[in-house]
Amino acid sequence: LSVVTERENAFLKGSFEQDPDLILRKVMEMLEEAEENGFGPGEIRAVGISGQMHGILYVDAAGRAVSPLYTWKDGKGKELRTEDLSYEAYLRRETGLPLFSGYGTVTHFFLGEKGIIPGEAVKFAGIGDYLAMCLTGRQSPLVEDSMAAGFGGFDIRSGSFAWDLLKRAGVNTKFYPELCRSG
Repeated sequence: LSVVTERENAFLKGSFEQDPDLILRKVMEMLEEAEENGFGPGEIRAVGISGQMHGILYVDAAGRAVSPLYTWKDGKGKELRTEDLSYEAYLRRETGLPLFSGYGTVTHFFLGEKGIIPGEAVKFAGIGDYLAMCLTGRQSPLVEDSMAAGFGGFDIRSGSFAWDLLKRAGVNTKFYPELCRSG
């Protein structure tokens, strides 16, 4: 048994955004270190990926990151959408769902409203799902339901996002990742 861990410091200066490709490079370095220690491709049986919930990054059609990772500490949802209502408060009012700044759904809604989702973006994902994509060669994110719940607007019992509520509130749902049920 061998365990390789590394703390990353991928924060972009002056923000709570992180560089997903720097995080990916660190993961690849850890895998190289494992191989140097005798755990080559035929020896590695599993790779555990631990990542923060709530945050999102956008990927293009080839599965490459085209945005920073907007972490759970990102405060965009607290900005005022109208004179007296923040983005997060607007979404809570319109959907009746517990949506807060830093949740992927709120960040995505803010970025969409401001017109700053990268033009080449086709989906969003969490950082762990992005790393899994890169390690397996997938070109689009596949998100397990417990991580999907961390984006906000997800009903764990039905295993689906509250599509109708989100759409009615003005959330562009075409960017949501494909879901993979656990269990």
